[in-house]
Amino acid sequence: MVIFLWLLLCTVPEALQCERDYGLTAKAIETNWVIVYPEGVPRPGPFEIRTWKAGTCCDYAVANNVDDVGFIRSVIGEMVRTYKKINN
Repeated sequence: MVIFLWLLLCTVPEALQCERDYGLTAKAIETNWVIVYPEGVPRPGPFEIRTWKAGTCCDYAVANNVDDVGFIRSVIGEMVRTYKKINN
């Protein structure tokens, strides 16, 4: 079993858009992979656009000093605990 953290390759902060653009969920199911689509934090407003702390492009996450690296570390830790086979 392989865990695939899609954030590393996807350049947009919303999981549904990544899935819509690349369709990897079906491939993950077919190959017995675990795929994870973490999302950025929602910016207040009518569209709740999600952002990562990635410099000047992502004002809300940057202005609020969002710890996205810590978040990704915790996602990876949770996946390791949940899917113990990857430790073998």
